[in-house]
Amino acid sequence: MKNLKPLLNENLPFEFFTGKMETFLTCRALASYLKENILGDERGKIFEQLSLRAIYATTFTGLSIADSKLLFSEFPNILPLKYPEVKQIYTNCLVLIPEVKNLIRLHIDRQEKFLYWREFNNLDNLQRILQNFKIYITE
Repeated sequence: MKNLKPLLNENLPFEFFTGKMETFLTCRALASYLKENILGDERGKIFEQLSLRAIYATTFTGLSIADSKLLFSEFPNILPLKYPEVKQIYTNCLVLIPEVKNLIRLHIDRQEKFLYWREFNNLDNLQRILQNFKIYITE
């Protein structure tokens, strides 16, 4: 509640969302658990939707590679949810993935180039998978 209650105010500055991707992903996971096991469907949906709204807003804050990777790792849990915010997150991430790939490309000449190259290829595969997933998101 502490992290999601401010979202009820529509005029939040972007600074509120900066650096909080992990927090909002955790809120989403907890909201899903509470919806299924404790709160029931209606109240749980409110928390789940607020957390998805926060995740979406956080994608506009100049995410670090680490925060982007956290978001990408949660796609299997987020994409099947039936909220309008999921489509917004999906659409925004189709733009975000190439941006992260470009950041990684800048590091490929460094000593850890093989690690970066693997991450770059994983993002490339993720981008292809998401583009194929589009038919399910837009229905």
